[in-house]
Amino acid sequence: MIESFGATRVKRAVRRKAAADCRRLGDVGCWYAPAAVRRKALPELIVYLRGHWNGSGNIPPERRLESSRQAFAFYGLEELARRRQAAVLVTGSSWVGVTHDEIESIERSLSTRFERIVVAVHSGGYVGLEKTLDASVFSRVNRLVMLDNFYFSVDFARRIGGLTAVGLPCIGYYTEHNQERYETRFKPNAECRVEARDDFGHEGAVKRCLARYLDGLPCVAAR
Repeated sequence: MIESFGATRVKRAVRRKAAADCRRLGDVGCWYAPAAVRRKALPELIVYLRGHWNGSGNIPPERRLESSRQAFAFYGLEELARRRQAAVLVTGSSWVGVTHDEIESIERSLSTRFERIVVAVHSGGYVGLEKTLDASVFSRVNRLVMLDNFYFSVDFARRIGGLTAVGLPCIGYYTEHNQERYETRFKPNAECRVEARDDFGHEGAVKRCLARYLDGLPCVAAR
């Protein structure tokens, strides 16, 4: 069935409204929390390190809010947050990492402390992951989700392997264009449950699989 022009405009307006609900977080990106987060006994934060936007990883500070809101809407992160009753932090550049300052700023705004933090990294967001590791944020992280982001060096894979070796759960997917890098750089150096997801693709698997990965479960098969 062909969607009418009017229906398309309504859907776009809804996405723009949802994106606007993601609040500015300095020069890093944006964050969103459904009301239920404040009432939850063990509140959760999903840190989403976005990949490139319009082919670029180095998004200037004045455009990072726009970029983070685009990822927030495109990957359905508001719906994910509502279903899980979790807060979401979205970076606005794949070259940007997250520090304790950003996490604690959100905690102050919500008058809570996150008991569970999951870091999900898509594509070129591996650069932001390296900066997040440098900021020692992983002392509070409970799970790492690798979303077809295996462009990094063997040395960086070993850094991740150091975390998984001491118990950090890791899960994710790769697609065909990253298969060789995954198999030669990452797989020998880090314990992580990674599956091939060419059925959904580089972008589509984020939408289809992220919710499952947050709970340490493999993605469902394509139908």
